[in-house]
Formats: sequence, structure tokens, C-alpha cells
Amino acid sequence: MANSLTALNKAIWAKKMQIVRYKELVAMAITNNELRDSLKDGDTAHRPYRSPISGQTYTKGTDVSLQDVSATDETLVVNTAKVAPFYVDSVDEIQNSFDTEMDFRDDAMQALNQIVDADILAEYANATTDMYAATIGEVGATTPISVRTDNINKIFSKANTILTNKNVKLGKRFIVISPTMLETLQLYLSNKDTQFGDEVGNNGFVGKRFGFKIFLSTNLTSQAVWTPANNPSDAQTIGINGRTITFKTTLSGAEDEVKIGAATANTIDNLVDYLNGVAAGANWSAQSAATKAAFNGGMTATDGTTYLSIVFKGAGEMALATSDTADPWSSTIMHALAGELGAIDLVMQRFPQVEFRKPQLKLGLNVLPWMLYGKKTFNNQKDALIDINIDLSTLA
Repeated sequence: MANSLTALNKAIWAKKMQIVRYKELVAMAITNNELRDSLKDGDTAHRPYRSPISGQTYTKGTDVSLQDVSATDETLVVNTAKVAPFYVDSVDEIQNSFDTEMDFRDDAMQALNQIVDADILAEYANATTDMYAATIGEVGATTPISVRTDNINKIFSKANTILTNKNVKLGKRFIVISPTMLETLQLYLSNKDTQFGDEVGNNGFVGKRFGFKIFLSTNLTSQAVWTPANNPSDAQTIGINGRTITFKTTLSGAEDEVKIGAATANTIDNLVDYLNGVAAGANWSAQSAATKAAFNGGMTATDGTTYLSIVFKGAGEMALATSDTADPWSSTIMHALAGELGAIDLVMQRFPQVEFRKPQLKLGLNVLPWMLYGKKTFNNQKDALIDINIDLSTLA
């Protein structure tokens, strides 16, 4: 006969909830923030640019040809407001063993900061120069670069040459790379008499090399195309950065489901709406809280009728999956960013802060962390940025 004394066992609760690991943020380190002081109120900052002036040969006793000069106005508009609201009931506040409001508030503030960071790193789209495989002497004029130990130094060297030809000053150059790119660089340098990137400092700074301040980020933008061979079957899935979306003939009521349409094009329509966060409808369910947190407002899906393309700000080394090998992901690219420090302007008119509102008929508080900002790569700074197109499949 065995004793049964488990009712006497003591249960112990930890003093703190489990740790949440936040992304390293680089935006404030690589942007120009000087406009913030002059835009404490109002919503628009003006920064015009001048027409170019060229030299000419002078012949004695001959009139010179006067050049027309002009200026064009450009503006940065502070028009992006983001909020990460939640509710904490007074009963829970009293009875919980944890500081619930503070812990969730910290998570919300970090989620807002990640949005700004991803937004800034997405300024690759305004760069006048793209780097592809052919740029570093490999095959493919528009083929993304396959990252290897035998070419990682070429990425830095060529980016340096491009910026030198754009008259970007030495000592003011930055590059933002992903974890696997950093690992590849470390392996390249491992047999050399140097130490590099052993620690990640403030704002993701990992060190100086090849004339660049190098920053590590998991917030770079990635993109991909999904092309189904035919209409998905029931319970087929695709995966994006650890989140699984399930195709269903009939929605079960669970989250993260997309209804299979009458034809492939209809199913893609449904999937686009789901990925873009359109409220749940008859043909797709709501995104789960975990999916919303993973996408964090950075997902943009575009309907190509026979295919789906996504651009995912903040995805970093985006992981992609499909349960049917006949329905592959392709054109997978991550956009690393290089350029001149301060080439991108960022005005944080309100850094993430918290406001509290008391609901009329509830015991508790609505907690409203929010921020207000604007960003801009002005015309004359676009030459100072480089979009480095990296083949995502080589970062797996």
C-alpha cells in the first residue's frame, strides 16, 4: 500500500514572471534626430534642397553663361501614431502575486519601440543604390547575395567603394547586419589576429570593421513570394516566422485559419486579408495574440492572383515553411542596410509613454502606451544609403 501525501506538498510561486527577450534596437544610433528640437509642436518640418552648380571654362573678354538656380522644398511630416493598449482589472491588481500592469506595460513599450526600429530599417526602399550578387563580382544582376565566409568581406568592401564614390565621409559609415551575417563575419575573421563582435553593446553596436560601425539587428525587412501549384487542401499549412496558418474547408472557430475558396485565387484573396490583419470574417479567422505579436504591424501582403507576395518589416532572418512542397516560397530576400550615419531623419515627437484611463463601468484601468513620430530620407540623403539584398535561403 503506497502512501498518498501530495496534498501536504508546498507550492511555491516565483517572485517574477518568466523573462521576455526583447529585440536589440538600432534606430536611434543610425538616424539624425536634430529636427525633434525644432518640432516640439506642429506636424511638419521643411528642409529644401538646392539645384546643382557646375563649373565652366572662362575665356578672357567673353561673357560667361549664367546658370539658373532653384530650390525644391521637402517635408518630414509627423503623422505616425501607434498605441499598444490593454486593460488591468483592480481585482487582479490586488490578488495577483505579480506587478501585472508594470510587466505588461514594459512589453507594450518594447513593442512600440520595435515598430519604430523596423520602420527606420525599412528605409532601404529609398536608397538609390542596390547591391546584388553581380555587385560583388558574382553571377546575377538582380540575384540576392548568398552570404558565405569567402565573400562576406566583399560585401563590406564594395559598400565602402560605393559610399566613397557618393562622397560619404569616412568615419560616418554604418552597416546593419543580421545574426547569421555576423556569425559569417566572425568565422571569416576567426583565423586572423583580431577580436570582433564578442559582445553586443548599446543600440546593437558590435564593433568597427572595414571602415563601418557595425550594428546587429533582428529587425531588418524581409520579403518572399508564395506560389501554390493548386488550391490548398484541408489542413494544409504555411509558416511565417514561427507562426502557422492553416487552410480549412470549413473554419473551425480556431484562430489563424484561412478558408479554402472555390479557386486558388479566392483562397489567396482570403489569405491576403488575414495576413494584413483585416478583422475576422466569414473566410478567415482572427490572428491569435501570438501571431499579432510576431507580426507587430510589420506585415504587408499583396495579392498576385496566382501568388502571394509579402514584405515583412521587422522580420529579420524570416523563417518560412509550407506543408506541401508543391507550394513553395521563392524570391526570399532580406534587406541589410548600409550608409551614412544620420542619412535618415527621425522625429520622435512623443517617445513611448503611458496614459491611463478609467473605464466608466469597470473597476480597473485602461493602460494606453503610445507614441508619435515621423521619419524621412530627404532627397540629398538617398545617395548615402545602400540596400544590400541578401538571399534568405543562405541564412537558414
